[in-house]
Amino acid sequence: MTGEAYSIRKYIKIIFYAFVSLILAGFICAQIVYPSERDSEASEGNFVYEGILFWEKADGTKEQIASPGNYDVEPGEVMVISTILPEDYSENSIGIRGSQQTVRFYIEGELRSEYDTSGSRPFGSNSASRYVFCKTSAADAGKQLRIELKSNSKRYSGVVNQILCGDKTDIWSYIFSIYGGETVVACFILFAGIVTVLFSIALSIAYKSKINMVYLGWCMILGAAWLLGESKLRQLFVSNASSLASLCFIVVMLCPVPISLYVDSVQRGRYENLQYIRMRFNSEPFTLQYLAVCGNCGLSGYAFCFSYYFNQYFSGCFGDLFHGFSQRKNKRLPVNCNRVAACHVGCCH
Repeated sequence: MTGEAYSIRKYIKIIFYAFVSLILAGFICAQIVYPSERDSEASEGNFVYEGILFWEKADGTKEQIASPGNYDVEPGEVMVISTILPEDYSENSIGIRGSQQTVRFYIEGELRSEYDTSGSRPFGSNSASRYVFCKTSAADAGKQLRIELKSNSKRYSGVVNQILCGDKTDIWSYIFSIYGGETVVACFILFAGIVTVLFSIALSIAYKSKINMVYLGWCMILGAAWLLGESKLRQLFVSNASSLASLCFIVVMLCPVPISLYVDSVQRGRYENLQYIRMRFNSEPFTLQYLAVCGNCGLSGYAFCFSYYFNQYFSGCFGDLFHGFSQRKNKRLPVNCNRVAACHVGCCH
């Protein structure tokens, strides 16, 4: 035996990679060429409730409405939707997505299902958006179904989403086929962020040095938390969807902080004052957004977004101009027009 490092023969590695490539190519071709084996009934037309819907107004009148739709309902007012289930109705569940609304299902005046987070949500004045289902059976055929929707927000009051009926598992499969892609991406980013943070911590302990990638890992985790909080499937991951829905508005404000820390660490503190100025400006919209989520501030979400980008624009654009001209005066560095333009485009967007 010699002291040389052992190396696997090159042709063996080539054969292995060739087989893996052939398997992958065959799998992709099979998915494209061969017909789908999914349930042919798993389509939107088979889950949409097609009964006639009526809006029962407070003055006793009725108005036929369509689902989905948006109607003129005052914030805090209960919108009552009624329908008669078909005589051949045999589905085991019926549901609707409540857009920041309290939802109640009644069949022949009997409360069957209710979604109201007034006693469980940590923040806010509305219930978090989610799908709400009501158990039904063939025995309910021909009976009156009444759905009550209530929201304290002017934007969501009067919103009637698509009413779905069928097997609950099949409905979730249909929902996942539409919104599952973004949720899978969010889960992948979360996994990659956690792995990045853990590996950075492990390497910093092993080599006794700071690993800058840990900040990018935290940015990925915050971004993934925001995506999961906005996902239509969030109620499947956590027991209290309201806390996750509120969390996403807060973590998105923190995303520039780890990025600034990463850039500052890579540049070895060359622009440390500028980065801290940006983080200081980020703290304002973050604090306001936190107060708004907690329900202690009446400003709208658009105001916070404007405040956020406004501060980003002036802290980034004018900060770069000031720093660039000061360095240019000393013949050290030209004005960074690219970063100024990027800040301007981001603000306008």
